[in-house]
Amino acid sequence: SNLGGKARCLAGIDSGDSNQFTFKFWEHGKLLSGWIYQLNSSTKNLFFAGREHILFFEEGVGALSRCPGGSIRNVRFFGRKGVVVTRIGDLSAALSLGESWNRNVACIIPDSEKDLLSLWVYASSEVFHKNVRELNQKLSVSEATFEKIGFDNEYWTKVAQAQYPNGLP
Repeated sequence: SNLGGKARCLAGIDSGDSNQFTFKFWEHGKLLSGWIYQLNSSTKNLFFAGREHILFFEEGVGALSRCPGGSIRNVRFFGRKGVVVTRIGDLSAALSLGESWNRNVACIIPDSEKDLLSLWVYASSEVFHKNVRELNQKLSVSEATFEKIGFDNEYWTKVAQAQYPNGLP
């Protein structure tokens, strides 16, 4: 079967003006009202990579919602665990604990959270990279491509149980 049979592969928010709406979390002393954490791309497979950004979101009804070139999408999936995959280069993976994510990554959210570990092991493997690149050789991979690649959940569950007998950290 394919990955789309077990998970949704979703596009992130495009602010349209990152200088106005996106900051590094350390640029504020604390997470101020209207701001949310936002996952971004990373350069290697790491559980908690890509966690530098915050987004001036204002519950999706503020200035960002009126910004030309901006696009707020998939907000209903905030709070769901998944794997974010950088859409360019080596397709590096990181875990999502339910944060928002930007357009540099696709968020793969399993239909069932019990499949998160097998999904992580697959998305951070050479096999995943090879399968994606067989379908799409472009620099930037669309979210739809990820749903089309093969995914043997039974196999990757066994690999995951061997690699992480105590589950994800």
